[in-house]
This record gives sequence, structure tokens and C-alpha cells, in this order.
Amino acid sequence: MAWIKVIEEQDAMGELAKYYEAAREDGRRLSNIGIVSSLNVDAMKAIDAFQHPWRENGALNARHREMIALVTSALNRCHY
Repeated sequence: MAWIKVIEEQDAMGELAKYYEAAREDGRRLSNIGIVSSLNVDAMKAIDAFQHPWRENGALNARHREMIALVTSALNRCHY
């Protein structure tokens, strides 16, 4: 299994530390796929900006979003 280096919130500095703090203050949970991009804070911000709208204030509740993600991953034979 591959291991991807990430920068956890407690180890972050500079712009990344500010971004982690802002997300925490906003009550947002950064996705694992976003955190994988922590070595490139601009990519991390882009992924979070893309995912945030459908996680919050969407037409589907969290249970339905997870069911759709599960079925999509199964159909794509994705192990993530």
C-alpha cells in the first residue's frame, strides 16, 4: 500500500497553518483527499473549495451523499 506524506495541522506552518486554523474556526472538516494535498496548499484550497458547497447546504443530506459516493466507488472498483 502506498504511503503519502501529508502535513498534519499540528505540524503546519505559514499559509497552511492559517488555512487549517480558518477551516477549524469555520467548523469545516477537511477531507482526507484534501489533506493529501497539504504539501501544495493551493491544491488543498482548490479541493476544499470544490467539495465544500456540496457538503454544506446541499439538496442531499449527508447519508444520501455517502450512499451515492459508496455506489460510485463500488462501480468504479475504487478501494478508497
